[in-house]
Amino acid sequence: MPIDPATLSIERLIQLIVRAHHQYIRRELPRLAEMAQELAGKHNGRAPELIHAAELVEHLRTDLSAHIGKGEQVLFPFMAQMDQDSIIAYPAAHACFRSVSHPIFMMMHEHATANLIIAELRDITADFEAPA
Repeated sequence: MPIDPATLSIERLIQLIVRAHHQYIRRELPRLAEMAQELAGKHNGRAPELIHAAELVEHLRTDLSAHIGKGEQVLFPFMAQMDQDSIIAYPAAHACFRSVSHPIFMMMHEHATANLIIAELRDITADFEAPA
């Protein structure tokens, strides 16, 4: 049975994101970047777009690695503290931003950037179809 994120506490939602999604990204993107580089090296004569695809996958890997690190080290602890503050009635720890809306905006921007990279990958690979 799928989990409905809307029913989770902030802390449980953060755990789900980190344990399911972030661990998946950390495990799979390096593997995909390595495979893309290998394909580009072996088949760039017949499919030169693979070189650009490998560059895009590496760009996605580095961007998302930084993104999930910021989420886990900055945004998620702040959000968890805010959730606890509502229970224990004292202000959240000092952060390098005035409002949680700033890091959330930045994270959304980084998601949009990742989506653009994936869209470009889809475009240059004919929606991830292997060349003839």
